[in-house]
Amino acid sequence: MGKGDRVISRLLQRGFALIAAFGVSLALAGVAAGQVATDEAPGGREDGQGEASPPSEGETPPSDGQEEDETDGQGARADLSISLPDAEKDAELNRELRYKFRVVNRGPGTATDVRALLNPPLTFSTDGAPDGCEYSRVYESYECKMDELRPGEDAVLTVRGEFDELGFASHTASVRSETADPDPANNLALQRVEIGDDPEDDGKVTSEFEDGIDGWTASGDPAAKPKWVSSDGFARVVDGVRGDTLYQEAPAKFEGDKAAYYGGELSFDLRQSDRDLQFEEDDVILEGAGTTLVYDMKDEPGTRWTDFTAKLEEGEWKVSPSGKGATEKGKRATEEQIR
Repeated sequence: MGKGDRVISRLLQRGFALIAAFGVSLALAGVAAGQVATDEAPGGREDGQGEASPPSEGETPPSDGQEEDETDGQGARADLSISLPDAEKDAELNRELRYKFRVVNRGPGTATDVRALLNPPLTFSTDGAPDGCEYSRVYESYECKMDELRPGEDAVLTVRGEFDELGFASHTASVRSETADPDPANNLALQRVEIGDDPEDDGKVTSEFEDGIDGWTASGDPAAKPKWVSSDGFARVVDGVRGDTLYQEAPAKFEGDKAAYYGGELSFDLRQSDRDLQFEEDDVILEGAGTTLVYDMKDEPGTRWTDFTAKLEEGEWKVSPSGKGATEKGKRATEEQIR
């Protein structure tokens, strides 16, 4: 059994370092994109004046001349409701989501000491507490306090996070106040969600550079540091030492056990500012299980975007530094422990 045979079946399980190198000035473009978000819930504020019936015979009106909320049916009451008007019933696994709970007072009276309890499912990992809320150990929910909601006024409470398990889950929420509410049935909200895989990405690991550098770093040149170019969505690196080898290194999400990707493809887009200083060097490097596999692209990147694809199987991969061709067993071992 050759060295390549012992190596490739172990590399995809421990970790993987993806490195692309072409010297001079490089730019790496994203491969695929997919995001989930919901539209902003309608909001706004509308002031209103409460109306009250005159006191019945024998009753004493309030001494300050203003009608107060009562619980006997004679005073102006608040009518609070909570809902998720734009929530989707389907969600994708490990995709950022925003759930917007809308609390609104539809009654003629002002609701005081308003409190909402937001209870995401256990399989929904939240990105911190919503604004104006804090986690309550008593209720095991996020408790959101609002001083008051006047007639027609509303508030939107946003929970951000992602589902980390497939299946069904339910968001629940409730709202209450010190003011009498004639219709407590709409003080509760429930949204059942089905979480599934993204049908478009089929398990792909991608960097699309829509919002930033996405964890990519540079090596081989102390002066090099990737910079995000927001207008076109790519990472740009300037090689400060001409003649040195500059690599762009993938973030942690490309590492770990990637054995399931054997037989798949590693694809990326590159371009460079000029082509006057080209030299032979390993173009793509996979490291893992104590072995380094290298791949040499047949073409060099041009001054316009060039598509590159490397099959994740033995093929053109070689064991470094021996230069021997990688075997299927060795390639699988490497992909099991990419770092």
